[in-house]
Amino acid sequence: MKILFVPPQQGYTEELLFYGLREVLGENAIDFPRYDLLWDAAPDRGTYTALTGLLHGQPEPDRRGISRRVVDGEFDMFVVSNRSWRFVPSHWYDRMPSIFLDGMDEAHVLFQTEINVLRPMLYVKRECYVEDHFIRPMPFSYPKALAGSPTANRSRPIVGLFGNDHYPRCRLLEAFRQQGDVRLVQGASVLGNEAYRMLLRQSRCSLDVRGFGYGCLRRFEGPGQGCVPVLQRVPIIIREEWQDGEDAYFYDDTRDAACFVKTLTEDRYMEMASLSWERYLKYHTAKARAEQFLNDVEDALSRR
Repeated sequence: MKILFVPPQQGYTEELLFYGLREVLGENAIDFPRYDLLWDAAPDRGTYTALTGLLHGQPEPDRRGISRRVVDGEFDMFVVSNRSWRFVPSHWYDRMPSIFLDGMDEAHVLFQTEINVLRPMLYVKRECYVEDHFIRPMPFSYPKALAGSPTANRSRPIVGLFGNDHYPRCRLLEAFRQQGDVRLVQGASVLGNEAYRMLLRQSRCSLDVRGFGYGCLRRFEGPGQGCVPVLQRVPIIIREEWQDGEDAYFYDDTRDAACFVKTLTEDRYMEMASLSWERYLKYHTAKARAEQFLNDVEDALSRR
């Protein structure tokens, strides 16, 4: 399968999917135009500290003569997002199947007018609360290349890393701040790559707090660094979701979450973190998410 990927300038959902597709398909996943955030070296500071530069140093695909190659039928399909669909020549939609990737925070279908006009083969949605053969869920993931397994004797009870503390996030963060032995770290955007990940690797638990949308990268980033995820319940579809009391702790009240963190023993941490790590590796790496995406694509192709 050969996929042409039309990326936006930035966007977690898009860059994680394209990175995963490169892991699965290699040179058969081609970004056009060039996805600078992934191919260029990551800056030491910045909003995208954790994810930029994932493909830096790897061989780049041949992007010459893309328009001609589309006309010649080289690609099996192309992927556009809500941030990039306007830049696609209209005749591409007649040449090959398209997939519309909605990485926005809103859980409702935000681009219904565009979908009616473009008529993609699949509508893939990050904040997906209903699914069928056309609408498919694709929450965040976390690249294995940046991950670290559980380790004993971690010094921090909990860490929450956020680039901002907007409402409703600030309300829950303040409740955790009131617990004296629960430590939170904010300002992830001003930390360097290694410092950002090291904070997680020193912590037994990672806090997931919803932001503008329901889903958050922290839900997968924490377990991907060996933390037990402390999670809010979210009304979106997450395939192979963490299991409350087994490999994660779901909270409705911040006081209960703080109590769980404070009373978590070393043995219990290692037990839960090991299960979280196994689930992360099997279902929630960027590569695993790309494979789920490709399975949905294959299913859609079989129905055409």
